[in-house]
Amino acid sequence: MNVHYDIFETGLIRYKKPVVTLGTFDGVHLGHRGLIEKVLKEAKSRSTRAVVLTFDPHPRVVISPNEAPKLLTTLVEKLKRFDEMGVEEVAVLRFDLNLSELDAVSFVRQILIKKLDLGKLVIGYDHCFGKDRSGGIALLKKLSKEFMFDLEVFGPVRYRGEPISSSRIRQALYGGEFGKALEMLGQDYLVSGERVAGKGRGRKLGFPTLNMLTAEHKLLPPEGVYASRVEIGRRRLGGMTYIGTRPTFGESQRSLEVHLFDYETAPQAAGLEKNSRQVHIYTEKYVRPNIRFASPEELIKQLKKDEKNIRKLLREDL
Repeated sequence: MNVHYDIFETGLIRYKKPVVTLGTFDGVHLGHRGLIEKVLKEAKSRSTRAVVLTFDPHPRVVISPNEAPKLLTTLVEKLKRFDEMGVEEVAVLRFDLNLSELDAVSFVRQILIKKLDLGKLVIGYDHCFGKDRSGGIALLKKLSKEFMFDLEVFGPVRYRGEPISSSRIRQALYGGEFGKALEMLGQDYLVSGERVAGKGRGRKLGFPTLNMLTAEHKLLPPEGVYASRVEIGRRRLGGMTYIGTRPTFGESQRSLEVHLFDYETAPQAAGLEKNSRQVHIYTEKYVRPNIRFASPEELIKQLKKDEKNIRKLLREDL
């Protein structure tokens, strides 16, 4: 996958009339995935390239920072999801005050036509763009005739009768409905970050962990223990992920850590060199809530039960 961060300087004009979609795509949920799959299929039928144009940071961070949502997917995570889907070209458009002032017609002319040489635009049914979100489907239909590009509007993908949206998934996560959130995502919940040094307490308990630092604006799943697969280096390993405070030890600071199964042999098997700082955790199932135990010994007993349970869950998913 090719990722382009300098579209204003160079554009992607070298591709003949690509099929394009654009949006924030926070979460890359079932609705987003259906739209992107449509773009990929259409590009293949036209013997051209599929281009996904997305924005970073989230537009509301610039327009109304006090109301900006926590993200389901950071840019790193979003690009990873695009790559997994087989997207060929991604244009990351830096959203700043200058871009926020660009009206819808100028956006189409300067970016979609001049920089991308748009052949067909596939857009979500509720997408609006340009200054004050003034550009919608009606305007695009008019502009498609003026600038001679094809236009297709992709309808909603529904869950329990209502369109899937990033805001619905956030509400589910805030409400502790992790399973519901996964159903709308159509996949596991990806959390990416960097390894950081911990206190070594997990190793003393017999469950050494990788401690994670995530982006401040990332929305983490509810506190608790999760069955997960962890990608570090070039392999994925099964593990159990813990999100929350450490009440058994009287600590109130929230943390994210993951215990890799067969940890002592995993580093060499997976190529977990010290410089492999980037970690991707695919959380697949919520197992239990955060609990305060009477003693470290009680915690160890529970961790052994968790490991047995999660190993079984991960085997069943294969």
